[in-house]
Amino acid sequence: MALKDRNLVLTKSQAACLVALRDSKDSTPKIAVHAKLDMKRTVAALGELAGLGLAKRDQTKKWHATARGKICLFETV
Repeated sequence: MALKDRNLVLTKSQAACLVALRDSKDSTPKIAVHAKLDMKRTVAALGELAGLGLAKRDQTKKWHATARGKICLFETV
């Protein structure tokens, strides 16, 4: 089964950050507050989401969900 054929499995921190991105939170502090995480966990989760192709950072250092990040289904562990 290809990765595209199944739901992604994200940690609670990653899932919370992705939901914050989908809710138009774009700065790391805003994402942290929305996700109810400390900055260290938020930065780590955003980096992992970027590695999965679900989030990206623009030139102004604001975070955005990618097209895939906006529509993907995921499970939380």
